[in-house]
Amino acid sequence: MPPRVVAPDAPSGPFDPEIIRRATAAYYALINHIDDCIAHVIEQWTGYGSSDAGAPYYVLFSSDHGEMLGDHQLFRKSLGHEASSRVPFFITGANVPLHRASCDELVCWEDIAPTLLDLAGVDIPPHMHGRSLAPLVRGDDGASAASPDARDHLFGQCEGWHHNLWVTTSRWKYLWYPRTGEEQLFDLENDPRELCDLSGESPALNDLRALMATHVEGRGDLDYSPANRRPCANRPPRAFWPE
Repeated sequence: MPPRVVAPDAPSGPFDPEIIRRATAAYYALINHIDDCIAHVIEQWTGYGSSDAGAPYYVLFSSDHGEMLGDHQLFRKSLGHEASSRVPFFITGANVPLHRASCDELVCWEDIAPTLLDLAGVDIPPHMHGRSLAPLVRGDDGASAASPDARDHLFGQCEGWHHNLWVTTSRWKYLWYPRTGEEQLFDLENDPRELCDLSGESPALNDLRALMATHVEGRGDLDYSPANRRPCANRPPRAFWPE
């Protein structure tokens, strides 16, 4: 008997590999369509004969979430895994100073407003969250990914069908599922596809737990006590597949 598979829009598998292949092809086609639409807008704005042809402008492109798309036999968004939470963050433009480069610095949406204000020459309100990435975009002297105000981690949370919280550093990804207390830990430097959960063996687990605690301890809606932390140790989380 063939293995049981579920509907392709279910939150967790197992999925039919052919259905996932077709869904992936369609997803990439939609990405290409968005690229074409953005190009059309810019061409119509700055094309031949336009009074704005030589105008300076920046374009910052990002997205509100990714898509699991069958990774780890999971579908949809809302998870801390890279496929869901790691989103595009591109800055380009024309007739403006641009430094062609990329960096692995931890950035997030809070950085969008300060960056665009800075690039536009507008003062950044002191109460605004996030930090300006304009020095990196312009290639200012002394600007680097290791700048003193670079953040050392990001925290995320999403409730719903699979309530999960996560902490990401430049190397590690730690996920915690409050309903089961399960934990996962991935070494993004050596395992960028998050295929090997190290929560049962890595000494880095306690450091990531300490980071998570700074965000959740004292919250009345969560129990992050040691008794409610259970390393998955590279086993499929019961949060997705109850026994």
